[in-house]
Amino acid sequence: MSDGSEFLWGVGAVAEHIGIATPTLRTWERRYGVGPTFRTSGGHRRYTTRAMDELRLMRDEIARGKRAADAAVSARRIAPTSAATDGGGGPVIRPPADSSSY
Repeated sequence: MSDGSEFLWGVGAVAEHIGIATPTLRTWERRYGVGPTFRTSGGHRRYTTRAMDELRLMRDEIARGKRAADAAVSARRIAPTSAATDGGGGPVIRPPADSSSY
């Protein structure tokens, strides 16, 4: 969950901002684990800037012809924001959540 220092986006704002329909965002969350940073106590999805960067990457990978499942692996592993760097300015590479499912 966010510490309150970062702006949090709702699903509608994310959909409009990155050009992906809200049902698609919900499907990506359910099927591929790419999506909101957390949910409010009322169940509303909330996205950080980093989560939006991951969604943009997934969108772009699909546009380049990658299968959605493969694009999701890339999106979950690479955090392209400057806030998520390895200390040397490069992106943080995260291991897959469960590599046995790929």
